[in-house]
Amino acid sequence: MAFGLLRKRPGPAPQPAPTERAPLAIPDRSDTPASDAAADSAREILELLELEPVAMVRQLERAANSVASGAQSTAASLHNIRHRIEDLTGRNTRSYLIQSYARDMGSAW
Repeated sequence: MAFGLLRKRPGPAPQPAPTERAPLAIPDRSDTPASDAAADSAREILELLELEPVAMVRQLERAANSVASGAQSTAASLHNIRHRIEDLTGRNTRSYLIQSYARDMGSAW
């Protein structure tokens, strides 16, 4: 009886070869967990790649705003300095004119 289990069994009957080949069915791998994980991983990588340039653009925008603010502040300071210089120059000129007039008048007397 045990020898009957070890005996060779006949294989399936050979099938006739098909004359026309059927198109191969490509399995849909989107339903498999491995492809879902790969797709999720790819999405995460793409999101990270999108976030980095966005963060860089925001950082550049803040830097540009800072530079523009600094330029405006510098322009306002230079305007005030020029205005003060003009006032001081005007005072010196008037003072010089008054002194020279007084000198001229003193020598004329």
